[in-house]
Amino acid sequence: MKSSISSSDLKNSIEDTFKRMPSGKRFKVKSVTTDNHSATIVFVLLSDSEVYGAKLRIPSTTADPLWQRISPSSIDEWVEYGIFWPIIEELDTGGVDRSAQSLDDGVRWLNLHE
Repeated sequence: MKSSISSSDLKNSIEDTFKRMPSGKRFKVKSVTTDNHSATIVFVLLSDSEVYGAKLRIPSTTADPLWQRISPSSIDEWVEYGIFWPIIEELDTGGVDRSAQSLDDGVRWLNLHE
């Protein structure tokens, strides 16, 4: 049975996850916005004071392939593996230095592959 996933619930979970996870202490989230199809996270990396942003697709139902790929038991679990860890992986593996990025209004947008 497919269940609807609220973009506001995802937004709240994203904000909570970035505050709760130990790896999230390396940066400060400036803003999180969501719509029916994507989440946009803007954050400051504390080690270099750069402002980064990432835009990732989000599921709207539990039948969405994005949800099914992870097959989580909760919204928080989906956010952890679908949003948080991809950003951390980009930061930890030096992907920030190697990846394609665009600079827009002082935000360095990461090009994360889903």
